[in-house]
Amino acid sequence: MKTKILILIIILTVAHLYAQEKGQDVFASDYQTLDIIDQSIAGDEYGLQIDQSNYNSSVLGACRIDTIYEFTYENITSKVPLSREFFSFTPFNEIETGYMDKYVSGAWQPSGKNTITYDSQNRRNEYLSYEWVNNAWVNASKFNYFYDNLTYIQITQRWQSGTWVNWNRSTTTKNQAGQNIAHQVETWKNNTWQISWAISASYNSNNQLSTTNYQVGSNGVLVNSTKTTYQYDNDKLLILKEQYKWENNNYNLVTQTHYYYNQGLEDHNITSEASGSNLVVTSKGVNVYDNQLRLIATDYYNVENQNWVLAVRVTNEYNTNGDIIAYDNYSMWSPTANNFMTHYRTEYMCNLLSSSADLSLGSTFNIYPNPLSGDRVSILTDRPQHYLLFNMSGFLVQEGMLYHGDNQIDLPILDCGIYFIKVGTLIKKIVKI
Repeated sequence: MKTKILILIIILTVAHLYAQEKGQDVFASDYQTLDIIDQSIAGDEYGLQIDQSNYNSSVLGACRIDTIYEFTYENITSKVPLSREFFSFTPFNEIETGYMDKYVSGAWQPSGKNTITYDSQNRRNEYLSYEWVNNAWVNASKFNYFYDNLTYIQITQRWQSGTWVNWNRSTTTKNQAGQNIAHQVETWKNNTWQISWAISASYNSNNQLSTTNYQVGSNGVLVNSTKTTYQYDNDKLLILKEQYKWENNNYNLVTQTHYYYNQGLEDHNITSEASGSNLVVTSKGVNVYDNQLRLIATDYYNVENQNWVLAVRVTNEYNTNGDIIAYDNYSMWSPTANNFMTHYRTEYMCNLLSSSADLSLGSTFNIYPNPLSGDRVSILTDRPQHYLLFNMSGFLVQEGMLYHGDNQIDLPILDCGIYFIKVGTLIKKIVKI
């Protein structure tokens, strides 16, 4: 079975697709998504999970989405199941239980289970994750949530030797407008919480994200690492995103992305990377819309020998109500076959329940730092999962297992450039500088 590659794309509405990358207030409660809300200070760069009490429903017509299937295509045309997820809900339409199965040797096998409880305000109180071991559910990890006015704390523990052991603690702070302005992560070491990393954010007069600063812990003190700035036009559309790396007591430009629009919709974007004192164009994304202005495809290109080379295509499928019911991911374009050699598909269904309300589904994971300048990256995930790391051409360069919580991953083999990491059903971009 060929290895899977996806491209990070938020797919339910065009508004949500661009909200994070455009630097808009990604913490607002009115964005629709098919994933557990992955709200962040820095959008695509960090994807930090925060207070998840402010959900908005997303439906397929009058049916709650309660099932997600993933498939691969062997020999290009043969559709084969990979995994599936089922969800049940509380009377208040919050996720109560989720089950994950994997498809092995022609049969479905249990893989993981999550249960969630809520407080009197319908905010998450506890999130328990289980693994299927020797035909029984076994404790794996646990989130506990604490709320205090504008501060939200999440404590992660792992099940070790028959007891819960502290793993990490994150603290998110909002301003009076409800926007996230700080997020700090600590790791439990030597029976005390030690600072690991932090992000701060600022907003412009239009309440759009303008700057994010990422810092890492060093001997108990936060030191500068990277910075991202966002610029907008008079229509409040993001037109420029620049990422900087802290070196020699200065922020030096690393990557620059320009965004171009047609009738208010993003037509394409072009990314350049620093090479000495110059900026060199390295990649671009091109969007295609139907006559109803719905996003139906995104093509990703990289530069090879001064030519644009198609690397990945992502397509969206809609039902008669205009809801996205599936998306397909293609990679490893073959000029000889005139086709993509790798194809994966995700489908969303409403099989178990019928209701006019729905809740966001799926798993989340976060990457830091990003861009990456060293040989180690941290991946924070809400359940034990397998990860796959691909280069821009769609070739697998590394894989391994992640545990619930914060995982330190060594990446000594990576050259500078753009990579994609897949965890569960989600993909995010990593830039090695």
